[in-house]
Amino acid sequence: MPVAFLDACVLYPADYRDLLLRLAKEGAFRPLWSPDVQAEWTRNLLKQRNDLTKEQLEHTRLQMSRAFPGACVQDYDRLIEEVQGLPDPDDRHVVAAAFAGGAEYIVTENVHDFPEEVLEVFELEALELDAFLMLLVELDLRINGVPKTVTQGLRQLRRGLRNPSKTHKELVAHWRRRGLRDFAKFAWSHRYQW
Repeated sequence: MPVAFLDACVLYPADYRDLLLRLAKEGAFRPLWSPDVQAEWTRNLLKQRNDLTKEQLEHTRLQMSRAFPGACVQDYDRLIEEVQGLPDPDDRHVVAAAFAGGAEYIVTENVHDFPEEVLEVFELEALELDAFLMLLVELDLRINGVPKTVTQGLRQLRRGLRNPSKTHKELVAHWRRRGLRDFAKFAWSHRYQW
């Protein structure tokens, strides 16, 4: 099972967060994050959405911790200084936490912030969300012969959407609009399985 560190930019949007965590719950991958990443996405969300409260987001974080015990990487501060060569030194905590947690991938929408030559020292690879989702599909196909784990995660996601519920077509169109083009194409072609 792949181990992926989730950057704040893929936890900030509720739709990305829900999709990733549903897939992780089905066993498609093991998610990791850090207190710094949790603080970053919740702080940014509170700035942008005055309809949300700090308590609501704390509840979401607590639910994430309960659903994935051990996902929050703690002891990485000592590694931050070892991360050199990132365009933004403020992103060093992401690489340090991913490495400390034993991640193989950093899932981010900002892959340009994590140059390959810096990450290879830590045996990490940065992937955009669409590429990571397709990696999960490929692994699922290789292991199960069919995309069983991913489609089960999509089924659970769709069942959990109420107020409003969404059709397959609406979800796929939404993912396509959000830039998850390859994943949307996969989801549409397998819509009868989820």
